[in-house]
Amino acid sequence: MNFDLELYHSIIFLGLNPKKIHTKNNAYFKQLFQSVKKEVYLFHPIYDVDFEQPFTPKRKYNHTLIQNEAIRYLNNVFLEFQNANSINERKYLFNAFNSIITQKFNEVYSLCKKENYSYSRLKEGIEDLLIEDEVYIIQYLKTELIRIYLEVAEKFGEYNTNDSYTIENIYRHFFKEKLPSPNLLIEAVPQIDTKLINHLVKNDNKEKFTPIQNDLTEVPKGILPFKTIVDKQEYFSIFEDALFTHGLIDTKYKFVETHGLQKEMGIIYAVLIQKNYFHKRDFEKQRPIKPIDIKKFLNNRYKTTIDREFRNAMKNNNLVRHYLDSNFWLENLRSF
Repeated sequence: MNFDLELYHSIIFLGLNPKKIHTKNNAYFKQLFQSVKKEVYLFHPIYDVDFEQPFTPKRKYNHTLIQNEAIRYLNNVFLEFQNANSINERKYLFNAFNSIITQKFNEVYSLCKKENYSYSRLKEGIEDLLIEDEVYIIQYLKTELIRIYLEVAEKFGEYNTNDSYTIENIYRHFFKEKLPSPNLLIEAVPQIDTKLINHLVKNDNKEKFTPIQNDLTEVPKGILPFKTIVDKQEYFSIFEDALFTHGLIDTKYKFVETHGLQKEMGIIYAVLIQKNYFHKRDFEKQRPIKPIDIKKFLNNRYKTTIDREFRNAMKNNNLVRHYLDSNFWLENLRSF
């Protein structure tokens, strides 16, 4: 378990603090912005931030950085709660989360008070654009912190053994100010990337797919069991749900034998290996797990015979890169 917000800590105190990067020009932030990969939710968020849109390269980069960290952090917290084995463990998790997030509230308040980074000042407009950038970045970070707290409290508040806070309480108690009007947090609207929509094959959501974190049948000789070979089991389930959504497997886990999909599936096998979804070693037999073991496992699981396509993908990184560029869903699978 790691609920630390290290990136936010760096923005508040260390090298990413907006005051400490005054000397960096617009070209520097434009280049950084282009290199940022968007995080995706592993759940449906309740809230969205309705904050002033960033219009300088410095703001755009920091806005994306802070937003990505919020999504990554919430994904991590939700998985920790999902994997907890008891009520007491969930209570411990909530208290650990609560301690860290309220500490960050206090740190942001102290910074805003020291540097006069008030939200009212941002709304009124600041003549010095560099200072306005600073206020914007810290106020946006504050708003995402509040959203993080509310998302977790809404979902897992029953395990909170300390004081609980509404959004009004947070602004008044931690930041000594009234709730902004209009509210900066609004109801989240589910969105699907257009690239993903274009790649969907006709399932029309009529069939329900249930990911299984285990072997589907008795394991044949020469095939490693699911729990021996799959490392990131929760994320592997998310991946398999996406396989179904994109029409690559059916509800019974059988690969859809359509022309051209064999090549896609071979590339997907290679990407999963690159993203480290599998154990490196079979600890029971004390031997390394090789790509051929992974191929055999996946072929058996999806009732297919992918081979040449997999070997081509493993030795041709340009082929993999080209496929990822046009398949957002696979590109954005979590890497480890």
